[in-house]
Amino acid sequence: MRNLIIITLSFILLSVNIAAAQTTANASAQKKLIIKTTKNKVFDLSQQKGKVVILAFWASWCTICKVEMNQLNELYEKYHKQGLEILGLNIDGKMGWGTTLEYPIAFVDSFTITDLALPRVIPFIYVINKDSSLANQLGKPAEVKIENVENIVKNLLNPEKPVVVAPVVPKQETEQAPSVAPVQNNSAPKNIVIKKKFSLKKAE
Repeated sequence: MRNLIIITLSFILLSVNIAAAQTTANASAQKKLIIKTTKNKVFDLSQQKGKVVILAFWASWCTICKVEMNQLNELYEKYHKQGLEILGLNIDGKMGWGTTLEYPIAFVDSFTITDLALPRVIPFIYVINKDSSLANQLGKPAEVKIENVENIVKNLLNPEKPVVVAPVVPKQETEQAPSVAPVQNNSAPKNIVIKKKFSLKKAE
């Protein structure tokens, strides 16, 4: 009987430790981002739990970005009531055509805190899951196409009806980022390589 009690207590302690480890792992997987938008409102990623969030990097002179951001605007109108949030992250400090977008915009130098690596190319998208974890990051031309982004959003909003999506891009090794070179006049879509870097505060 005594041995049975010891075994039972050991099992309970093991279960508690496993649960605690899972909670810690989930907490560490939750991405952090706090930034002030152009409308002087604070966007806190931790306050978006339960929603799918798209973080889209762009520049005012980037013609490819203009197409993508306007397409994201349509996506925002279509899925916002279902739980989609979008934040446009501008890297050159100029709103330009961005004033026509319905979702919030912020300049990357307005970061208060983040643990997301800033991209080396634009356009670039982070897709954040309902639990604030990183679901996908899209940087290749085929991946940032609106059809692929929409499929990813559908998957996360309605996981019981999965659709085919592009693979995740390998994680960026840097947490520093860009101003960029002018877009080349080329009919084939391509990413713009970011050259000039600046730093930001890391999440605690």
